Amino acid sequence: MIIKNIILNNFRQFKDNCKIDFSTDKNQNVTIVMGDNGSGKTTLEQAFTWCLFDKNKFNIQDILNKEIEKELGWNNKEAIVSVTLNIENFDFKYKIKRSQKYYWEDGKIISDKSEVNVEKINPNGDYNKISKEKILPEIKKIMMPSLSEFFFFDGEHLTKMSEELFDKKRSNNFKNAVRGLVGLTALENAVKHFGKGAGRLSTVINTFNKEIDDNGSDELIDITKEINRLTSIIGAKDKEIASANEAIRILEKEKINVTIELEKMNDDIERKNKYEALNALIGKNEKEIDNQIKILFKRFGSGIGVFCSLNFFKEALEELKSFDMLDKGVPGIHSDTVKFLLKRNICICGEKITDKESRARHLNELMMALPPYSIGNSISHFATEISGIVTAFGDFEAELTNSIKRINELEKQIDDANNECREIENSLADTDKVNILRTRKENAERNINNEKNKANSAQIDKIHFEHELNEEVNKRNNLINQDKRNEQNRIYLAYAQEIFNNLLDIYEDKENGVRNDLENAINNIFEEIYDGAIEINISKNYSITTKVKNDIFGDDELERNTAQNYAIIFAFIAAIIKLTKDKHNLNSNIKNNDDKESYPLVMDAPLSSFDMTRIERICSTLPQISEQFILFIKDTDGKIAEKYLQNKIGARYVLAVDRPTVTRIERY
Repeated sequence: MIIKNIILNNFRQFKDNCKIDFSTDKNQNVTIVMGDNGSGKTTLEQAFTWCLFDKNKFNIQDILNKEIEKELGWNNKEAIVSVTLNIENFDFKYKIKRSQKYYWEDGKIISDKSEVNVEKINPNGDYNKISKEKILPEIKKIMMPSLSEFFFFDGEHLTKMSEELFDKKRSNNFKNAVRGLVGLTALENAVKHFGKGAGRLSTVINTFNKEIDDNGSDELIDITKEINRLTSIIGAKDKEIASANEAIRILEKEKINVTIELEKMNDDIERKNKYEALNALIGKNEKEIDNQIKILFKRFGSGIGVFCSLNFFKEALEELKSFDMLDKGVPGIHSDTVKFLLKRNICICGEKITDKESRARHLNELMMALPPYSIGNSISHFATEISGIVTAFGDFEAELTNSIKRINELEKQIDDANNECREIENSLADTDKVNILRTRKENAERNINNEKNKANSAQIDKIHFEHELNEEVNKRNNLINQDKRNEQNRIYLAYAQEIFNNLLDIYEDKENGVRNDLENAINNIFEEIYDGAIEINISKNYSITTKVKNDIFGDDELERNTAQNYAIIFAFIAAIIKLTKDKHNLNSNIKNNDDKESYPLVMDAPLSSFDMTRIERICSTLPQISEQFILFIKDTDGKIAEKYLQNKIGARYVLAVDRPTVTRIERY
């Protein structure tokens, strides 16, 4: 995707027709647009997403130029706002124009909904006006709406992106962007389409299960209804747990902020260090408690059913030990085998058998201890099975007890540390402020505990209902296996399950590979932009952590500053662009370099957050990775950027403010 130009008509500061022709030269692929604060840089950046997707992030949504707006009702009855983008995508040319009509009616200004028109020219020069119902799918071929914020963004959005990317629980936008760009979204949707799970009753596997159930006996139908009921309850419990965890995240952030304020009030270095160490211990113990609770729930959920039956199994084993038929049966031999030997009067060893001989008598006695005359073999197998269960779960109670004991120890350490923190707080001079902060901290802690109790209660309920669900599923499977009418659907279900397993394996393999490639690309690009002493890691949820590469500092996560955060964001987006250029798109057959998917990088860049060295590296690195680099920048930063971009600049513009409501675009 290459943007040839943008034309703005009465769009906020840009009165009448204002046009920017962007550089499309591969060697000079940079366009710089300079302007002071308030000149319209953010307006320009927002014009792209408004034109493509009818979205903007202005606090005041009215986009009509204020001078044109004042003229309505006096000289004019209506006015048109429009933004036009001329774009090249692969071998196709597009003209995308979004317009919105404003008019004077009944003493006030009102507007219609915006309308968009798309014209497309194919490589042969054939013109085609896209019909309304096909416009959005056509635009999505050029760029998905969810990806726009990664290629059209300003400094304010950089801050929000930074907060999300480094939040270990809220990086879904980045995860979806990566999967969408490299073609994993379709594969992920296929996995979900075939898969199974709470809250997804319409998947292929669950649909076949339903088909089997609906064609079965009345009992089977009743069991299906119960399974669906339990599945819905488990889905609701998952939502309760997620809601509680989100509340905990917000409250923990509040607690951390208050703790930092209290730390700043400690003027004595030794006392401050002790206060920080105590809070670090509290945080570490709280994390370990959460981990211990998860382990406890997992072990409890997987073994409580068997554990409750252990006493019965032990009693059964004691009874079976005294059963005199237990050892008489011979494994793998049926009474019919003995009958055959007696009938032919020849043993399997080749010796003759007669009724008078003891060997015939022994064989007749053995026959009575074999199926179907005896259940000795079945009892023996049963005894072996439950003996194994008793051994496997012998330490179950001790494991739970040890986990609970460890949690109590950690809570005791937290209480002691909190008491010491209060003693330090009591010695501070500003007691009024301390009391206010302490109240906020205590409220946060109390609410965190309440939300954790909610989450734990919901988790216990979920385990209970999952146990019930498993029992109902087992009942259903037993009935299904006895019902010949479901044989065909069972075959379809087995195929669907196999397809799901294969898709899941492929997806996980591809996704892990993409994430590893992305992590390597980010580190390489970040090393060019910033210092090489920092290692960037990407979790499965696509959140970011940074560590110092030197072993002297250990494995502690590095605390970042604003410049580092922005540099990592730049590296992240540049790495995504690089992946698409390096044939990672799973849905395309790339024949040559011109067929590679590419995206422009349009930035209202806050270069003032960086020092001269980093600005030089950013200006050197980003144009090399992106096919087209469009930079909106302050006049002061623009001169610096021009210095380092040098011969990469193909077009320069300045935003000249005539009046607070009117800005001109001048090329120089």
